[in-house]
Amino acid sequence: MELRCREGELAFIIREEPGCESNIGRIVTVSGPVINCYPCGPTWLIGPVNLEPWSFCEYRGGSVSIKPITFEDRIEHPDAWLQPIRSEVESEQLTQEIENQLLVGEGA
Repeated sequence: MELRCREGELAFIIREEPGCESNIGRIVTVSGPVINCYPCGPTWLIGPVNLEPWSFCEYRGGSVSIKPITFEDRIEHPDAWLQPIRSEVESEQLTQEIENQLLVGEGA
């Protein structure tokens, strides 16, 4: 299985849970090890690059809160929901993918 991200690199969030779409476009640090989480597939722990408050989805309760997030919060994101930051060409592709995700979210 080929992963998009690698441990320790920076990535953009390109997809998010309903209610937390404001996190799309945020830059995070990817941390391992990667785990296989049904039904999402390979999943990483992520952490912010700054302590700016952002939407935090609590899956079990279904609630969304706004707070500063750290690695201690153990936020998991599927590999497919992250776009690693690697080169200028990939950055252009990322911009297009984020714009497409935002358009899909607006149409929902």
